[in-house]
Amino acid sequence: MFKTWNVISPTESITVKPVQPGSEQHDWKHWGNTTHGDRFAALDQINKQNVDKLQVAWIAHTGDIPQSNGSGAEDQNTPLQIGDTLYVCTPYSKVLALDVDSGKEKWRYDAKATAPNWQRCRGLGYYEEPHTAASPTVQWRLSLGMAR
Repeated sequence: MFKTWNVISPTESITVKPVQPGSEQHDWKHWGNTTHGDRFAALDQINKQNVDKLQVAWIAHTGDIPQSNGSGAEDQNTPLQIGDTLYVCTPYSKVLALDVDSGKEKWRYDAKATAPNWQRCRGLGYYEEPHTAASPTVQWRLSLGMAR
């Protein structure tokens, strides 16, 4: 880490690939977007030509401010978007559901979890049970991921 490195530059131009109709992305169900963690969103409305024109749409406050006792307290999660809801967890393991268009809170859950150190929620997990003949409705569960 104390060695000087040259700047690495691309050798070729990367073209923006248009998103095919019907393959637009609607949800962000996993930490890295897919189970492969590729962190790519199939969206083409934001590109190199207009990214500098982005503006803040809304801001939400969870009410939790991490207070470290010297053993770590941080906000480290990646929110999940499922349909019109954004799910986020706080350093003190509260889960909030926010409306994706307005940022308004739909509901919150307080697990009342405590730990002597490393106060942080590292993320949420999402599971959707598939449709079956015996279960015509879709059920889903969020699980809280806490660092230990």
